[in-house]
Amino acid sequence: MPFALAGTIASLDPATRTVTVAVVSGNTLVKPYLGQNLVLQTTDLTRFLLRNPDGVATPIAYKDLAIGQNVSAIGQPVDNVWTASRITVGAELTNQP
Repeated sequence: MPFALAGTIASLDPATRTVTVAVVSGNTLVKPYLGQNLVLQTTDLTRFLLRNPDGVATPIAYKDLAIGQNVSAIGQPVDNVWTASRITVGAELTNQP
């Protein structure tokens, strides 16, 4: 079952290409992590997008990510590694505390 989540980038590790997200909302798989940080692994196949004000998404790169950005992500957890297939910057976080 794939995961879907939204939150804020808490940290980045370019050496391992991970993105740590402070989770605000998500599907059933993510519910146990609400209010916690979750490390997302990225790969060469991960798509990075920027959601523009008009709703159109523009491709970006890992290097364009920054701490504090709101993001949404989808992917697959395998053996406790949460690998993101897509990370979109500019998510609207409607469930923030």
